[in-house]
Amino acid sequence: MQLGVIGDPHLGCTIYTDKRSPDFARQFNTAVAGLLERKVDGIAVLGDVFDSSAYRRNIDTFASRLS
Repeated sequence: MQLGVIGDPHLGCTIYTDKRSPDFARQFNTAVAGLLERKVDGIAVLGDVFDSSAYRRNIDTFASRLS
């Protein structure tokens, strides 16, 4: 069994201004796509998935960070 691991994606991070928030989501998507290309059996996301509790309140907000 192969497991892919992504750590501390901090989706929604605005510490470097709101313009950087999409960068974090894009890199998360790139990491997931790379792991899927390697045909891993599962992906574990460790650490802080969201940078702020505001982003984990609903699935629509979460999805907006990944598009």
